[in-house]
Amino acid sequence: TRSIRPYDGLGDIWTMVVRSAYAQLEHNPLMLAATVLGMILIYLVPPAATVIGLAIGAWLPALIAALTWLAMAAAGAPTLRLYHMSPVRGLLLPVAGLLYTAMTVHSACRYWAGREGFWKGRTYP
Repeated sequence: TRSIRPYDGLGDIWTMVVRSAYAQLEHNPLMLAATVLGMILIYLVPPAATVIGLAIGAWLPALIAALTWLAMAAAGAPTLRLYHMSPVRGLLLPVAGLLYTAMTVHSACRYWAGREGFWKGRTYP
């Protein structure tokens, strides 16, 4: 698999996602809130609960959270293999989830500021 769209860094990817993420939520603040909550629960709670559980000695919750985090990583392994990447990178899915959530919130902020749809130096309605 080879991309024909060059993205030189996070900034290019950020701009690409921001231009349409809130539109995909139909510009609905409730859908945005539900999406942000869902992303937090799915991607951020497992690693945070693992670390906090280990730090305070709550071994069973830490184990459950760690297993959830590992299941998340395992679910992403086939895609990583397709791109000839180590399945260990799946452990970084929480970082990707956090970034995508931030991009989605940024997309909503741009919409509310009247600057939706900016891409490659042009603004789209």
